[in-house]
Amino acid sequence: MRKTVPLLVITVLAAVFFSGFLYWKFRMAPGINFRELRVITESGKETSLAEILPAMQMSTIVVFGQSWCHDCHRELPRLQAMRLKHFPQVPVIVLTDEDQTTLQKWVSQTNLPLRYFRTSETFEALGVYSYPTTYILDSNYTSRYAKVGNVAWEQDPVKKLLTEKN
Repeated sequence: MRKTVPLLVITVLAAVFFSGFLYWKFRMAPGINFRELRVITESGKETSLAEILPAMQMSTIVVFGQSWCHDCHRELPRLQAMRLKHFPQVPVIVLTDEDQTTLQKWVSQTNLPLRYFRTSETFEALGVYSYPTTYILDSNYTSRYAKVGNVAWEQDPVKKLLTEKN
């Protein structure tokens, strides 16, 4: 009986710490205002996402990623392949908070025809802590889908969000 109590306490503490780790890793950034989200163009001009994507008539995919993120290196080519096959008209914006030199190197390494921008705020300030973090925005810049990690682009609910008018 005396050995059972410490073992039970250790098990409960391990479960609590593991739950906290999962929460931290897979939590979504609360309340990002995508319409007003400030980004920096390749030329160094600061602008809003709404100015980059004026008069959206369809969904837009926004991916928060980092050049050092292995999951991002796997996800972006998968996204581009599925995009070409199922929803080629949908714009994709890749955001990072890394410096311009690192971003340019990442763009040349990925060699994907996606639009890359830096955010004017750090991801931490935006509440983004895990990569890739993907959002599907409707024409009002409202998040209709959010996911940390790899997205199942081939699944019908995701494809439907990306192909229907909104």
